[in-house]
Amino acid sequence: MIRLAGIYGPLYHSMANLPSRLCHAAVAGRQPDLRDVRPAADLCYVKDAAAGIQRLHAATRLHYPIYNLGSGRAATTQELVAAVARAAPEAHFELHAEDPPAAGWMDISRAQRDADYKPGYDLDAGVADYIAWLKGHTE
Repeated sequence: MIRLAGIYGPLYHSMANLPSRLCHAAVAGRQPDLRDVRPAADLCYVKDAAAGIQRLHAATRLHYPIYNLGSGRAATTQELVAAVARAAPEAHFELHAEDPPAAGWMDISRAQRDADYKPGYDLDAGVADYIAWLKGHTE
């Protein structure tokens, strides 16, 4: 079994998570809709999730029945807003929200040990890649 952190990135359509709402709003030049949004926590860029799933399926031996895939750290809302601002400086919005609780991240050590999983996108790289993709695609 694979447990996934908060996935964000291209082709995410439900707009339930904060990274997607902020990135879409930044590209559209509007304020984000924050009604019923899930707060930032352990955020995993979709390309890292896909790579982790592939690695776990290709592993020759898995020692546990459950593996977590995520970034392995809790991202704060302010870190996320700052990453969006760096990737889309033309966007002008601010959020003042509580940081996630200390337990808002996933322990990815099993996937690291057994499948050599390592996230390739930190928050800045994931947000920048997502915003670049959104600017080149209409959804």
